[in-house]
Amino acid sequence: MADVYLTQSLCMNQNRQGGIIGLKGTLIGRRIEIRNNVEVVLGRDPDQVDVVIHGSKVSRMHCGIRFNYYGNDYTICDYSKNGTFIGEEKIPLHKEKKRVPPGTILTFGNEENVIQLN
Repeated sequence: MADVYLTQSLCMNQNRQGGIIGLKGTLIGRRIEIRNNVEVVLGRDPDQVDVVIHGSKVSRMHCGIRFNYYGNDYTICDYSKNGTFIGEEKIPLHKEKKRVPPGTILTFGNEENVIQLN
């Protein structure tokens, strides 16, 4: 059997992205890629955010999501007045940051918008 060598180009082609999947509301059925260590901001004001979501309790700049490739997790930063809720238990995150694993569900406002991190 021949020796196998891993080249730098093969290492550089690894997928270093996370993503958001819309489960309910504005983003239902959509998948949005998140590059490693780049914050994607969600909210209702297209001049301030990367991803627009609509809802009666969604802030102009609601929350930021950053994928951490090396930790294989996400950092959620809430910027809203009404809070971002984490998980099925709807743990409130208000004006703070939290690291969460892939598969985590986030709810915005009054449950009109639900996404999953994957």
